[in-house]
Amino acid sequence: RKERLPTKVDRLYIEKCVPELKEKLEGRRVNLTLGSPKALSLKIGALFLNVHLATPNALFLSQEPLATATAPGFKTLEACYLKAVELPGPDRLLRLTFTKVSLTGKTQNYTLLLELTGRNANAVLVSGGLVQALLRRF
Repeated sequence: RKERLPTKVDRLYIEKCVPELKEKLEGRRVNLTLGSPKALSLKIGALFLNVHLATPNALFLSQEPLATATAPGFKTLEACYLKAVELPGPDRLLRLTFTKVSLTGKTQNYTLLLELTGRNANAVLVSGGLVQALLRRF
């Protein structure tokens, strides 16, 4: 019997993705960030974490990126290490926590919030309580 992919990303789908994301990505380095108004691709270790933010939303790992242009606001994630993948509450919000260690030993923490909420989906990069980048402007 062939399994079908979900037609929409609901909380249960995201919940099932979290263990695989943790296993394959946590502790690995972000090597490349690519984006477009509707997609974000992060090369973490040898895999791309791809997020499609148009309707329908999608979240998947692959060998190739979904986005192909540079994502200037998210470039600060390059050379960071993925510390944690979490599904913090009952909503379709995935939280990824990154850490960057400078040559002087100073650490900088970043949080990438992936709001997989249908047509209003977005990727928000936060550091020090301030929004550093949005994939889709309001």
